[in-house]
Amino acid sequence: MEGSVNNSSFNIYTKNPPLRVGVLNAPNDHYRPVLYSHVQATKDFNNMSTDLYLKMRDATPEERHKTPTSIYCLAGLGILTATVAAFRKFLKK
Repeated sequence: MEGSVNNSSFNIYTKNPPLRVGVLNAPNDHYRPVLYSHVQATKDFNNMSTDLYLKMRDATPEERHKTPTSIYCLAGLGILTATVAAFRKFLKK
């Protein structure tokens, strides 16, 4: 075993399948990087920022929880009761 050096002798100890080397296919074309213009990127960013600002400025919350009328009636009744009680106390003196 020491004299023969092949891939299968190393994989016996790790219990892995034998190593296989496949055929690498060359690509049909080369990668062509896309060059970006700093001026165009700045213009696009400014347009996007303006659009977002306008949308956020004009936006209103979808669900506005309105206070029920009964709460206002109860609050008014409580204030009226306190006012009448204070007025009666003021008249008794």
